[in-house]
Amino acid sequence: MDILQVLNNLRVLVVDDDTDTLELIRFILEQYDSQVSSTASTTEAFEVIRLWEPDILISDLAMPVEDGYSFIRKVRSLQQGQIPAIALTALVTQQQIALEAGFSTYIVKPFHPEDLVKVIASLVKNNHLQPGLQAIAKTEIL
Repeated sequence: MDILQVLNNLRVLVVDDDTDTLELIRFILEQYDSQVSSTASTTEAFEVIRLWEPDILISDLAMPVEDGYSFIRKVRSLQQGQIPAIALTALVTQQQIALEAGFSTYIVKPFHPEDLVKVIASLVKNNHLQPGLQAIAKTEIL
């Protein structure tokens, strides 16, 4: 399965207080036909997780109101909390702490778009995700 197939219809939630980062990740992933929801607020992100059930979560670690560490701990306590999650960090020293907090993996900013895509594709494959199936199943139940 190639990267185009892996990312096609993938639902990705991006949480970052930097609008440029949000727009960049949205742009990159939409090139692969992924569905992207982005927010600068962890409070809004919880609502998106509850209602939209994304396949992948990408979150910055250094945010002003609630940092990524606290956010991922709260996410992990939710019923939908086992979502594969990528930490975005500018500091190499934060990588191990991010993993210990509950992130599946991390990517260091600034990042190359191709590296982001590879990390996401790897998470999809390693977690045996089938993008879009949750949305189909949810629709059929309704």
